[in-house]
Amino acid sequence: MMRMRQRVVFLLVAVVLVITAFQVGYFDKKWSLFQRETLQDVTAELRKLGRPILKVTSTQVVLDNDVDNEWLKITKSSETHSVEFEELISQSSDPNLRFFAGKSLPPWLSRTDIMRMNIMSQNKVLGLKPIPFRDKITRVVYDIGVSYPELNMSKINCDNQCAVAKTVNDTYEIFAFHLDRVLGVNRSLPMIARNRFPKLTDNPNITIHDGKVRPIVWFEPGLLHGGKYQGDQNSWDLSFDQYLRLLKARCWDELFTNIDPSICRVPYRLIEWTRMALFDFLLQNYDRLDRFCCGYHNVSEGERCFLEHYNTACDEDPDKLMLVHIFGTILNIDRLVFIDNAGNPGRNIEQLNYKLLAGIEMFPEHCIAIIRSGLLRRMLKRSLYVDKIYWDSTGEQQIDMLIETIEKRAVKLLEFIKKENITTVPDY
Repeated sequence: MMRMRQRVVFLLVAVVLVITAFQVGYFDKKWSLFQRETLQDVTAELRKLGRPILKVTSTQVVLDNDVDNEWLKITKSSETHSVEFEELISQSSDPNLRFFAGKSLPPWLSRTDIMRMNIMSQNKVLGLKPIPFRDKITRVVYDIGVSYPELNMSKINCDNQCAVAKTVNDTYEIFAFHLDRVLGVNRSLPMIARNRFPKLTDNPNITIHDGKVRPIVWFEPGLLHGGKYQGDQNSWDLSFDQYLRLLKARCWDELFTNIDPSICRVPYRLIEWTRMALFDFLLQNYDRLDRFCCGYHNVSEGERCFLEHYNTACDEDPDKLMLVHIFGTILNIDRLVFIDNAGNPGRNIEQLNYKLLAGIEMFPEHCIAIIRSGLLRRMLKRSLYVDKIYWDSTGEQQIDMLIETIEKRAVKLLEFIKKENITTVPDY
């Protein structure tokens, strides 16, 4: 009987203690602590697997799975990757390219982009070729499964198997490539970061064996070169004054058929120039439309044009201020190709170069729609995360700062569009 009473008393005491514990929140605190530790473990594991995390709350990890679909809605694009292609890439991709950080392949990267990025990242390097008059960059020849009886670097035509290794100071161009694709500009050549190359030559001009991260850009053998003014950096001779005249004449606009050949000297469609102006303004890439930095009004922030005194030419005849890096290809004669997209991420937001927007009366509507959507940051981070070497070497904090700079410039661009009453038009 005594034992029975002791058990009853023990049970009553236990019940009282449990009730008291609930009242003071003891179990809530313990559960919260357990939940928090579990969320931290889950978050770390998801990051390790390359899954995009939108935010972590006190109760759940929210994955950023919708940004791809949002991009498709905004751009009204129906081009998605096939299941077969996604399976092929999932089986063959290099670990340094995290294409499947979301539900599927990023829709803004084309099939060609992905295949070329894969080649540059993981294919065996057959040889390295110095580029004449460009001692700081190197052509890289990849093995694409074509057998050569006798490997001769000078005879390889680089058709779909070459890239160019740029300098360690050019890594911002990788950011520019992803901005190009997310905005739907689609005129830059594919790029990745790489830090390891086999030592295949003793040429002192080839220094890419140092283990440093540098950008690798796809080599386009069909680039047209011509003109008297720096023909190695242009397809055509075109001064800034001639450029403004062709914009005003709406050369090769689908709505204008009265083409004056003395003004419409180059074959590019009108909307190509608007893509370029938008892209270069966001990057503050002067070295295409304004090589002499006249649009900065002598306010230097370390740009090469000031260091090498190009800006002293701004008082000359406008018809002598030539454009550079105006390239097209043999296959797409009416489309521009953007190369050397350096830009200046450090340029003061109050000292931007608006000369890059001179003469522009329209912009592609899908590019502006992406900017206005408020999703540019998420899309860029989703895209940049694909390139593991770039992401790890740059760091998420620095990438956030680069994106913030673009967001601030995008606000200035929208203000310019409103002030100048610029229209948006469908692209092709």
